[in-house]
Amino acid sequence: LRIEPEAPDALPVIALGNSDDVEVGEWVLAVGNPFRLTSTVTAGIVSALGRQVNIIEDSFGIEDFIQTDAAINPGNSGGALVNLNGELVGISTAIATESGSYEGYGFAVPVNLVERVVSDLIAYGEVQRGYLGVEITEVNAARARELGLPHIEGVLLSRVWRGGAADRAGLRAGDVVLSIDGHPVNAPNELQSLVARRRPGDRLSVIVWREGRREGFLVELFGREDPAYATWLDELNRRQTPPALSPLPDELGEGVVELAPWGLGLQELSDRDRYAFGVEEGVYVAYVTHDSVAEAAGLPRDVVLVQVGEQPVASILGVEEALTRAAELEDTVLLRVRRRDGVTAFFEVDVPAER
Repeated sequence: LRIEPEAPDALPVIALGNSDDVEVGEWVLAVGNPFRLTSTVTAGIVSALGRQVNIIEDSFGIEDFIQTDAAINPGNSGGALVNLNGELVGISTAIATESGSYEGYGFAVPVNLVERVVSDLIAYGEVQRGYLGVEITEVNAARARELGLPHIEGVLLSRVWRGGAADRAGLRAGDVVLSIDGHPVNAPNELQSLVARRRPGDRLSVIVWREGRREGFLVELFGREDPAYATWLDELNRRQTPPALSPLPDELGEGVVELAPWGLGLQELSDRDRYAFGVEEGVYVAYVTHDSVAEAAGLPRDVVLVQVGEQPVASILGVEEALTRAAELEDTVLLRVRRRDGVTAFFEVDVPAER
């Protein structure tokens, strides 16, 4: 759709605000056409910022909504959320409801992200996003203690793809991202939103927590089409289909010990395993049982378990002892594994109810 006005100033244009300046408790107005009631205006406050409600089913989806209690109903979607200065701060997008209508929980896309998308569509015909090439997870109290953080903050890099932007800059799995370009990040969607505003080739100043101290890195973002990301994107696509089940215990060779409560089949490392995985110590994960806590955490088979919590492991007995100690202290256990391609990954496994 293209509109050709008779004069450059023939059409009124709303002023854009800065969604980064929006504060919880601030008054806002929602404008839309709910139930075909044209140009309806409702008022409310900003209830929360950076809200994630899991409505986007996409590996690269970004949910960083402004939550408001201004009445939003079917027909409001795409309408303006404005501050008391009449500036656009968000686009109404969704509601949380059990009845299908307003119940006090509305969500709007921040205008800073909207402006970024719109400018790309005008200039390039598509959105050009830069990618770090990492997988991330939140930092909770238990994980903060395991990583030696002074308090709960940041986002954990659970996986860094070899050859990607983060890898080339020197970031590695186990780092905790504390800030990007001076903006603190304390939730995965906050990190995603900050990166999504930047294009391939842009450089980010990233501060991380590593081995008890802060370190700074300059990361140049890659585009999705970069060859370094081909394997990463292929794996993400494969995750959309149900994974094949791990081999059953009786299909494997001798020496496999099952930790049934955890759903793990473990085997001592052979010299061939040490060479293949590039490790000196660890325990081979021969299988992961179906419907187990390990499977629920996403832990794959055919990896080497190298650390349980803060404890490096070198034998099956060592794994059992480390899991027992960790389970007595926390509700979850952070496992560090190494894959055949040399990538280190972290998985947070719930402590089983029966041990």
